[in-house]
Amino acid sequence: MVRYDFKKGEHGGYLYTYQNEFDHVPKFGRFNNAQTMFIVCTEKDILFVNILLPDPKKREIDFDSKEGVANIENVLADENNFYVLANKKNDKLGYYLFMIDLADPEG
Repeated sequence: MVRYDFKKGEHGGYLYTYQNEFDHVPKFGRFNNAQTMFIVCTEKDILFVNILLPDPKKREIDFDSKEGVANIENVLADENNFYVLANKKNDKLGYYLFMIDLADPEG
């Protein structure tokens, strides 16, 4: 992710460098209200990132592998959770909504 100062028209450096690789260019993402955690998505990938964790290996969670979902359609956020809507789970078509608790995303 790149920081860009629109007023000055300058590249402000990198905010975060991903540890995992994406198969495709990310389509969208969402930050939590404090902007310390975010989710970035491609059609097949969901990557959750907690920027504040000191260990780079623990900052990222690959939720598409963990939940077995694909065809990611949308992500919403509130103060406590991320909500992910997908159209595939374990290769079965449907509407699948799951919640990621910001206090315990691994839970």
